[in-house]
Amino acid sequence: MKKIIIALITFSIFSITACSSSGNQALKNESQDSLQTKLVKNKTTKSEVIRQFGSPSSTTTNGEGGDIYLYDMNNAKMSVINVIPIIGMLAGNTKTESRTLSIAFNKNGTVETWSFMSDDRNLNNGFIN
Repeated sequence: MKKIIIALITFSIFSITACSSSGNQALKNESQDSLQTKLVKNKTTKSEVIRQFGSPSSTTTNGEGGDIYLYDMNNAKMSVINVIPIIGMLAGNTKTESRTLSIAFNKNGTVETWSFMSDDRNLNNGFIN
């Protein structure tokens, strides 16, 4: 019986790790290089962008009659250590990933310019980190 209780407690601790995801997960595996083949100046259209990445998080217009689409993705995953009493306070950490893609279209509805930012961090939030 004692082994079953220990196994259940261990399983519970490992299944409690907190994860948080928001935004467009299609950006998760993108990079500057991969986007260069997908976003070609004066060729890639709005409908192709939407087909590839889905609806943008937000849209705006530029002063030249074109639209700007903004896509973003944010993920956070806490280490299992965070939920272990005392040890979590001392050595806890959280891994974060963020991606931001901004695409400016000309008045003809094709890509004019784009920019991409990627940031992956391991945040040490324990006292001894």
